[in-house]
Amino acid sequence: MLALQRWLRMRLKILSNKIKCNFCGDVIESKHVHDFKTCKCGRVSVDGGHEYMRRCFKEDGDYEELSVTNLIDVVKEQIHEILSDYEAIQKIAVKKGLDELVDFMDENREEYFQIVNTNFSK
Repeated sequence: MLALQRWLRMRLKILSNKIKCNFCGDVIESKHVHDFKTCKCGRVSVDGGHEYMRRCFKEDGDYEELSVTNLIDVVKEQIHEILSDYEAIQKIAVKKGLDELVDFMDENREEYFQIVNTNFSK
């Protein structure tokens, strides 16, 4: 899990760091590091700008998340790499005469791509 968190931190970009207070309706945005903003009722705060996303609140449900990140782009990039790896492995298996592996990959190819498309193409 720690490796995944590090990997995401390296690739994730915060495009907009903002929340909406569910009590007073204020939309507050942190635009740069240490740009700590609090809503007018004082119930929620946001900080971090485009470097990190910090939230301060009294209870879960005090705010609505409005931030925008490039997470979908990062996931799509990973999917492309996974599909490329799949095809590369299959080519190597064919070259090395690993018929059993080639047959397995051929039999499961449609299911594999369906799983990837269903979970990540939204």
